[in-house]
Amino acid sequence: MHELTTIKPVFAILGSGAGALGRQPPVPSAAYGASKSIIPWYGVRINAEDEWLNTFVIDPGWVQIDMGNGAAKGWGLESAPDTIEKSTSGIFELIITGTKEKIAYI
Repeated sequence: MHELTTIKPVFAILGSGAGALGRQPPVPSAAYGASKSIIPWYGVRINAEDEWLNTFVIDPGWVQIDMGNGAAKGWGLESAPDTIEKSTSGIFELIITGTKEKIAYI
């Protein structure tokens, strides 16, 4: 049995828009997207079934890291659009202020 506290623990899972079934990006991502598609389903199920745990699936965006910038260059862009600072501050804000009722998949 879990001990009751005033603050619910958070399980934040980093997903990817490429794994979303309803809003797939218009880029070739069959292998990558398929590997990410279980994450939203799993996170939403945990959030619904475990009342004591706030579970969020967070899409960090198209971030300016090696993988993101490499993909951007493949599409003729200089870099991915989202800075690391923008992505991490957004993730932090969601984890701090998000609730089970307001957020399941971002």
